[in-house]
Amino acid sequence: MSLWKLDALGRRPWAAVRQELAGCTCVWLDLDGLNLGEAPVEAPIATHLWGWADGRYVRVRLDDDHAYVGVLREPAAPEPPGEDVTVLVRSAVMRGSEHDEQHLKVELLEIPGSAPVTFVRPAR
Repeated sequence: MSLWKLDALGRRPWAAVRQELAGCTCVWLDLDGLNLGEAPVEAPIATHLWGWADGRYVRVRLDDDHAYVGVLREPAAPEPPGEDVTVLVRSAVMRGSEHDEQHLKVELLEIPGSAPVTFVRPAR
């Protein structure tokens, strides 16, 4: 575990969320299964979407046409905004439905506590 920086951006409309995700690879699970790529134009029918680029990880909890956004930055990032948090890294596999052959090996970046928050990055 090490100290990372967490910046809670709060509730945002989807257009602002897409701007925050610019340049990120995103993953989310919806009715079509596992999706990997740029943030979709419209908010997906999903509960969460995660994005990553260059030591920066974005967690999006979707709520209709708005979302709650958090940004986590690796310790090596130069003076990022936010509060210091401890991060536990664990391996996992994201899978779509039982009929979806697609899967993605990832690392879960978990901020422990009474209400843990999890970010996602591709497995290293």
